[in-house]
Amino acid sequence: MKKSLLSAALLLGAMATGTAQAADMECRVGTTQNSGWSSYCFGMNFSMNYTPVTAYFRIQNLAAPVAQVIWQGGQNCSATSTSCNFKITPYQEHVVSAIVLYTNGTYESVSATAQFETGF
Repeated sequence: MKKSLLSAALLLGAMATGTAQAADMECRVGTTQNSGWSSYCFGMNFSMNYTPVTAYFRIQNLAAPVAQVIWQGGQNCSATSTSCNFKITPYQEHVVSAIVLYTNGTYESVSATAQFETGF
């Protein structure tokens, strides 16, 4: 009993001191006025038209070396890259998610949403 209590206490102590940080995805919309990098990014360009702009997505705080990234909702995103960019249309939420496969056999799921308006 003492041994299992001691093991549990050591395990809890190790968990409290080591802060595990999960991976996350951020985006930024390529407009003159934008919210910067965040998991929900928004931009305005006041062009008064429906011209698409580029949205940039990046995965950060990776837990281990990456073996592959399975992108969903992104256009022509490379399975060997933790970043991607492509044109998005205005007045729509563009949700991009990815499954990050690590070389150690673990994985994480991340996502971000980009949107912009043209003032039209």
